[in-house]
Amino acid sequence: MLQDTFLSQYKTYYRFGSLLKALREQAGLSQQALAERVNYSPSYICRLERGERSPNIDIIRRLFVSQLGLANQPEIAAYLVALAARELGRVGVKI
Repeated sequence: MLQDTFLSQYKTYYRFGSLLKALREQAGLSQQALAERVNYSPSYICRLERGERSPNIDIIRRLFVSQLGLANQPEIAAYLVALAARELGRVGVKI
């Protein structure tokens, strides 16, 4: 469950990787644990967090949102997806 302070500050993140890392840590997951849950390697999670790999929006929606405990946090989930889309250069993404 996300802490109240995080719920009020998540929009201070402007990079997908930074928000992903913060959400993973809020969920109490290591890179290894998240990687196992979404069928990625820990090094790939690390690269996503550092902005060295581009996110796959469909996988973010289908796997990451639920595994990060965002099923009941649609606004945060939408923001994470919007940051991912913006990194991919999708036009018209509102954050």
